[in-house]
Amino acid sequence: MRIRAWERADLPKIAALEQSCFSDPWTKENFESAFALPVLYGFVAEEDERLLGYCVTQVVCEDAELQNIAVAKEFRGKGIAKELLTFAEENAREKGAEHCFLEVRVSNAPALGLYRKFGYGQIGVRKRYYANGEDALVMKKVF
Repeated sequence: MRIRAWERADLPKIAALEQSCFSDPWTKENFESAFALPVLYGFVAEEDERLLGYCVTQVVCEDAELQNIAVAKEFRGKGIAKELLTFAEENAREKGAEHCFLEVRVSNAPALGLYRKFGYGQIGVRKRYYANGEDALVMKKVF
């Protein structure tokens, strides 16, 4: 497996993976817009040209935010999300970030476990944040 910066040619695969992973997914157009923004950084995990997962972070001055992270269902539990998150955090620090924020569904136990292992702590709750009315936990990690 290797992790690398995303390329425009990756966007259809990323959008398809997004659709399969989330109930309120970004669209291909959302990814196209994100790709064009200089403060957004996307990374893909791949093996033999197969997309295993991806993540997107935003870095503005000392603030980083994990916008999105996903791993294909058949590859979960193999440490891919850990590798992607590590890579994204290293990139954010290189860009000058001092901390990282994220939002996560209160029901997403695997993601919450990952973020807590990485040192993220809850700093708030966004009530009815998602389209289905589910709350989001706001988490932060200081680098």
